[in-house]
Amino acid sequence: WVQATVGAGVVLSLDVQRSDQRAIAATDLLGGQPVAPRRVTAAEAAWLARLRQRNRASQGGPVTIRLPAPGLNLLTASGWLDWRSSVAYLAVQDTSQPAEQTLLRADETEVATLAGAPRTPDGRPPLPPPRGAWQRTTWSARADASGPTDLDLLLHEALNLASWNRDDADALARSAAWLRVDTLAGDRVTVYEIRGPAESAVPRGSGRLRYWVDASGVLRRLEVRARAGGWGQLDLTPGAPVPFVGQVRRQ
Repeated sequence: WVQATVGAGVVLSLDVQRSDQRAIAATDLLGGQPVAPRRVTAAEAAWLARLRQRNRASQGGPVTIRLPAPGLNLLTASGWLDWRSSVAYLAVQDTSQPAEQTLLRADETEVATLAGAPRTPDGRPPLPPPRGAWQRTTWSARADASGPTDLDLLLHEALNLASWNRDDADALARSAAWLRVDTLAGDRVTVYEIRGPAESAVPRGSGRLRYWVDASGVLRRLEVRARAGGWGQLDLTPGAPVPFVGQVRRQ
């Protein structure tokens, strides 16, 4: 029990109920359940080495994004990720501009955006992509002094997580870490961290990206440690239909 006088005749009291040991609900945007980082085993490294191959075979699926943004705002997006042609097509919304959205089409080389598009009823971008004043920019040109934005880091990594080729298991044994077992949409997943070359000195569990992989070895969630604090997520439903999205056209 703690008591403090905070003003003339004003007393605050804090009574700690030590017998009430209820668990605090984990919040995804704050990192979810605690992690217990450890080195991946040789078997786990070999399993992760085929992640891109399994993703490519799944073809992709619908995606949703939630990302903390500056000013206590939230960036959300919905659309599709096509691992067959390495294309993502999304409608991006910002809680600071509730009436508008930005359409975004990204591939391995560039990002095209159409700002000011009206909101769609289901939150997904319209098909086919509308004609308009699309702005095309390379990935590197979109970066700022701190590097790629959280959204660009999520999308670029997700697009590159599909390949016909197997990764180097020995390299993954050095860069990957097992973090925890969790559930996502009722399915059991294992959460890994794979640190990039610039994170070689970063302790396990403190990397920028986390990979949620289901029992079939396919990515279900990609997490990023957000600049604004907390964590952003890109969730994928692999195997669900993905429409063909061609090149966008200007008016």
